[in-house]
Amino acid sequence: MRRLLSGLADLLFPPRCAICGTSTERDGFCDNCLAQVSFIGPPMCPRCGLPYPVEDGVDHLCGDCLKGGQHFSVARSVGIYKD
Repeated sequence: MRRLLSGLADLLFPPRCAICGTSTERDGFCDNCLAQVSFIGPPMCPRCGLPYPVEDGVDHLCGDCLKGGQHFSVARSVGIYKD
């Protein structure tokens, strides 16, 4: 029954890319937009998630987080969209 309802929902509301709005075969992003996303990984600031331009290194607080004043303890993004 669940599969039938899912298929009906896809027929009435086809999956679309969350970035560009084109039709996709799956929920989320189309292949073209997904290729434009650079996923964030270490090294980065452990508080705000700002990625550092070097590929090797250890996580450490960025300058803004060292200054303080943020009203959050941790923030993260999955990636950076290049377009």
